[in-house]
Amino acid sequence: MRQVQSVLFQRPRVVVVETVEIPKPGRSEVSVRVVYSAVSAGTELLAYRGEMPNDLPADEVLKDFSEPFKYPCSFGYCTAGEVDAIGDGVPRDWLGKKVFAFKAHASSYICDPSELIPIPEDIELKDAVMFPSVETAVTLVMDAHPRLGDSVAVIGQGVVGLLTAKIISAYYPMSKLVTADMHPMRQERSLSYTGAALADGSHAEAKKRLRKAATNSEFSGADITIEVSGTGSGFETAVDVTGDNGKIVLGSWFGSKAVLLNNLGGRFHRSHITIVASQVSSVPAQLSGRWSKGRRFEVAWNAVRQLKPSCLITWTAKLSEAPYVYEVLDTSPSQQLQIVFYHKK
Repeated sequence: MRQVQSVLFQRPRVVVVETVEIPKPGRSEVSVRVVYSAVSAGTELLAYRGEMPNDLPADEVLKDFSEPFKYPCSFGYCTAGEVDAIGDGVPRDWLGKKVFAFKAHASSYICDPSELIPIPEDIELKDAVMFPSVETAVTLVMDAHPRLGDSVAVIGQGVVGLLTAKIISAYYPMSKLVTADMHPMRQERSLSYTGAALADGSHAEAKKRLRKAATNSEFSGADITIEVSGTGSGFETAVDVTGDNGKIVLGSWFGSKAVLLNNLGGRFHRSHITIVASQVSSVPAQLSGRWSKGRRFEVAWNAVRQLKPSCLITWTAKLSEAPYVYEVLDTSPSQQLQIVFYHKK
C-alpha cells in the first residue's frame, strides 16, 4: 500500500484534499504517477456549486463517471503522467510510458491499461494534459462545418472558446472571424491568440457591434455561431448575432441550471436558425460512417502539437491548494484561463 493525495468534492462549495492508500497494481493493472492534472473550469464549477444533474451519468462513456453525480465525489478528467509500476501480466513496454487518462484529480492511481491513452513522444505533458479541451474544440469545429468564406462568431473566450477560435483561424479561410467575452482579460487574450476581430458581448450595444462585425457584404449576421460561454446571456448573444438561416453550435453545458432566453419571440421565430448541440463523448451520426473516436484523437493530437495549448495556463497550483483554487474560480472566474495542478514526486 502507498499513500496518495486526492481531491474530494464533499458537498456544494466544500472541497478537501485527502490522503488515501492505494494498493500495488494487480496482475493486469498499472500504476500511474500523475505529473499534471488540468481543471476543466466549466464542468468542475458545476460540481463545485452543486449544479450537476443527479438523474444523468456524469459521462456515459467514461468508466469512472458512468453513474449519476452525487456527493461526496472525486472529480476531474484531465491527467497526464507516467506509468511507474506494472502488474506481472502487463507488457514491459508500458513501464515508463507517458500517458493521458480521463481520471479525477489525484497524485497517483491504479487502472487497467485499456483506460490509458499513450501520449506521443514529441508532446510535452503540460500540453498533453489539455488534450480534452483541444478535442472538444476540434469537435465543435467539426459540428460547425465552416465553409470557405463563411463568417463565424465564437461566443465565450475561456479555454475551449480560445482553442476553437484558434483552430478556425489556423485551418479555415473565413471571410470574418469574431469572438466575444464579457471579461477584459479574455478579450485581450483572444485578440493576441486567435487573431480574430473582437467585440465585447456583455451588453445590448455590444451585441449590435458583434452582429455588424460578423456581417458580410450581402447577408446580415454570422453564418455560424459557436456558443461556449456557459451562460444564458452568451446563448442569447448567439441568437442575436446569427443571421437568418444560419447555425448555432451550442457547446455549453449548463448542468441543472435553468437557462432563460428572452429573445426567442422576436426575430428568431422567423429566422430559420438551426441550433445544434455539440458534445465530445461520441462522434455525430452524420460522421460515424467515416469517423471514429480514434481518428478524431489523431486530429486532436496534431492540433495539440500545433497549438501548444499550455500557453493558456495562467496558474500552476499545488494539489493541496485545491480548496482555494475552486473558491477563486467560483468568485473571480475572469482572472484565470487554464489552471493545472502540478504533482511533485
